[in-house]
Amino acid sequence: MASITNFISNFKGGTRRNRFLVSASWPSGVPNNISTYHILSASLPPSDLGRISIPHRGRLIHYAGDRSYRDWDIAILDDTEKSLWNSFQEWHKRINSHVSNVHSSSSDAFRDLKTDWTIRHLDTNGNTLKTMVLRGCFPALVGPVEFDMSSQIYNTFSVKLTYDYFTG
Repeated sequence: MASITNFISNFKGGTRRNRFLVSASWPSGVPNNISTYHILSASLPPSDLGRISIPHRGRLIHYAGDRSYRDWDIAILDDTEKSLWNSFQEWHKRINSHVSNVHSSSSDAFRDLKTDWTIRHLDTNGNTLKTMVLRGCFPALVGPVEFDMSSQIYNTFSVKLTYDYFTG
């Protein structure tokens, strides 16, 4: 029979949503000074395993298909110099300029504009429980900085990073 004593003896303390660190890397030439503390929210991203369905005598037989990765959303605390928002805008511009409609990498290689980002899930003592490295990241969307005269909270903005795959 389930009891509170059984639960207490089997529950190992759980994890907390506010215990994480995100380490960013940037393409060369993009100014940045992001701190792990500027990232307000993130997640360990999911991956989807596709499904191939084959009909057989009135039933569908399912086989595993190709893996795909969803975009990764992060929320970032805006600073007074807009340095992080400007850095993401510069990275975005290097991928595809607003004026010339081409990327501005000096090596003519898009791969030089993709970087790796690391997410560390921490326990309540700050020890790493899980590390994931997102490989080949670039900002697909740099969100707006919202203004509202009736609000008294700090500004944030979102970034949607596309990546090739993750390890960890």
